[in-house]
Amino acid sequence: MSLMASCDGQLWSKALQGYGSALRQLASRKQDPSKLEALDEWFQKTEPKKDKAYLLKVLEWKLTRGTFRPGLLQKAQLNSEEEVKRCFQRLGWTLRGRSVTIRGPPQALTSLQGVGPVTASALLCRATPQRVAYMSDEAVLGSGLFKRAADIKRLGPFGSQASIRGFPVAGRNG
Repeated sequence: MSLMASCDGQLWSKALQGYGSALRQLASRKQDPSKLEALDEWFQKTEPKKDKAYLLKVLEWKLTRGTFRPGLLQKAQLNSEEEVKRCFQRLGWTLRGRSVTIRGPPQALTSLQGVGPVTASALLCRATPQRVAYMSDEAVLGSGLFKRAADIKRLGPFGSQASIRGFPVAGRNG
């Protein structure tokens, strides 16, 4: 049974407890393991922001962690600071201390150059972990819920299933 098919809170807790080990194992296969570990620590601990620097750093984390796509970071760098802020504004992303509210559609982010559904989910999962799960190609395909990789239409259903199944973990550890 896949993790996504289970509502067993102990199974989800065990998976969460194994995150550090899994990350180190993934990092060991990279050219510079310390880069992924440092970026992941930054990703897990940094408060979400609504600017170009944050967008680029999240994209760097995503590319270092998963499938590298040449030229994607350079495309994202072409977005202006104003354009990035406008997209976050269209998204309805409101920051109030540690609380984030999102009212708009995730397509507001995918209108930026170099930002697809996976990067949008990375930005949104840090802002609203109770509502959005990181939708890496590996997670989407490994979940058994979909036969094809991530697209923007799967963001809602994937996040819903992950939060429904993983809620006991988030409730105890989040």
